[in-house]
Amino acid sequence: MIKNIFLYSVVSFFILYVGYSQTATERKLSLAQSYEQVGQLDNAIRIYEEVYAQDKGYLQAFHGLIRSYKLKNMNAKLLELLEDRIQFDKKAVNYILLGEARWNAGKSSEADEAWENAQKAEPKNQYMYSDMAEVQSRLQLYNKAINTYKSGRKNVTTNNGLTLFTEELSKLYIAIGDTKGAINESLTLLMEAGALPAVEARIYALMQDDDNLKIIDETLNDFIDKNNSNYMANELYSWYQTNLGNHKKALEYTINADDISNQEGRLIITYGGNAEQAGNTEIALEAYQYIIDQGKSNKFFTSAIYSYTRTLEAKMMFDKNLSKDNIQQIIKRYRTIIEEFPKSTTAADAYLEIARLQKDRLLDYKKSEETLFELTKEIPGAPQAGTAMVELSELFISRGDLVEAKSFLETAKARYARSNRDLSEIVGYRQALIEYYTGNLDSAEALFLVLSEVKDNDIANDVLEKSSIISDKYKEEDKVKVFAAAEYDMIRLDTVSAITKYESIINELRNFDTEIWQRSHLILSDIYMARNNIQKADFYLEEFIKNLPDGVHTDKALFKLATNKVVAGENEKAIDLFSKILINFPNSIYLDQARLKIRELRGES
Repeated sequence: MIKNIFLYSVVSFFILYVGYSQTATERKLSLAQSYEQVGQLDNAIRIYEEVYAQDKGYLQAFHGLIRSYKLKNMNAKLLELLEDRIQFDKKAVNYILLGEARWNAGKSSEADEAWENAQKAEPKNQYMYSDMAEVQSRLQLYNKAINTYKSGRKNVTTNNGLTLFTEELSKLYIAIGDTKGAINESLTLLMEAGALPAVEARIYALMQDDDNLKIIDETLNDFIDKNNSNYMANELYSWYQTNLGNHKKALEYTINADDISNQEGRLIITYGGNAEQAGNTEIALEAYQYIIDQGKSNKFFTSAIYSYTRTLEAKMMFDKNLSKDNIQQIIKRYRTIIEEFPKSTTAADAYLEIARLQKDRLLDYKKSEETLFELTKEIPGAPQAGTAMVELSELFISRGDLVEAKSFLETAKARYARSNRDLSEIVGYRQALIEYYTGNLDSAEALFLVLSEVKDNDIANDVLEKSSIISDKYKEEDKVKVFAAAEYDMIRLDTVSAITKYESIINELRNFDTEIWQRSHLILSDIYMARNNIQKADFYLEEFIKNLPDGVHTDKALFKLATNKVVAGENEKAIDLFSKILINFPNSIYLDQARLKIRELRGES
């Protein structure tokens, strides 16, 4: 009731407002539109019919009746209206509407006749074909809509020479399952409008149906054969081959597209970047290599060098089994960078990467040392020269020459560390380690204290660890020096000497809650595990747990021992040990791993 009063008020106000500025007929039409807008279609139809009966020239009344009859599903009245209208107003739009009404009334042949008359009425009107095909598509008469667009394409000549209705026909061909037709229309759209993303999206959608793959392949192969000198055709075919996983072929057509369009490598380096992001490092390297081989004359040469280097680093990170030949090839590429960009920071980065490959992958410490010296000599002003000195100090520490190592660090600190906080922290950390290894615990403690708020997480963790070890000096200073010396033996790969020192700590020390006693057990266990001596490795862990069941590192000892039991096939014992972590160490960092291991061993999901 309230709703009716509100609607009446709206209509009444509207009548008063327009009454002074409109004729009587115009006021009626405005009132009818108001009724239509608020959903009172019966009232709207009554007024529209009244005005239309008085004068069929009022198009507002005519179109209002069409809208209202459709909304009320008054198909018989709509057909009657349109049949009458076509007698004196033979516009194409009226024939189109009449055809729709006849089709809905089940008069298919009469509908076709009306649509044929629409084409005869305005055969050169592009929009007439669009309107008719839209009506036919709405009625799901897709084949008729296709034929309408084809007729329009045949009868209408465009000013720009473009083929009409390619996008519309492409969608309709998809609707009727005509894959070849859909692709051909899409390819026309590509060649004429350059709509590469839209065409790729459409073909990709078709590729999701395995039944389409053969047709797509045949069509695109034929397309590239006929258009191999066209930039867009090569771009599309490259994209298609990438989706098939044929990356070498995709790169080949990307190079063709780049050459044809005179982009001087832009498409190629973009392709390389996309391949790199997708994890296809080999083909990314090939793309970058293609540009690098063209030399400095290519404006993307520098970008290719950087990209090649970055991709190599990623490859090395994930591929731990690179052959010596592979590594030498990588080193050769870095040498090319040095030759092309001598004295530059890019070259300095290349020197560092070469030195690291020589040390970590080839185990050629002498060559690594020579490369680092070369960097400090050739580009002494580069920040990387400071890093080279730090890495030289590491090499000298590992060979037992702490004096020379200390000298490099002092030079790095004086020349480079003031303007480079990260380098300053690394230098400070290395200097603290040297004091620690040589037994100067007070000096080491002071240097580690300075580093207690460093940003580098790795350094921060090591500083915390070393500080906790040094704190044992207040209980067992001599044994802390022995422990530090043992750690230095490990760096120098003198495992036999290290084992002797760790065992002396275990055998002679009665303070089980010290860091050095606990860590000696853990380290010895790791040493023997690396030698595949599980029995000896377990011995040190079991002794640890027996003598210190609730120590700071007991959860770690339990986790290591449980893991060893898994390796030995003793799953029940492993489950028991993992369970002890859950029960006795609820705040352990190994909690989640222990819980997961128990589930795996029990065969739980």
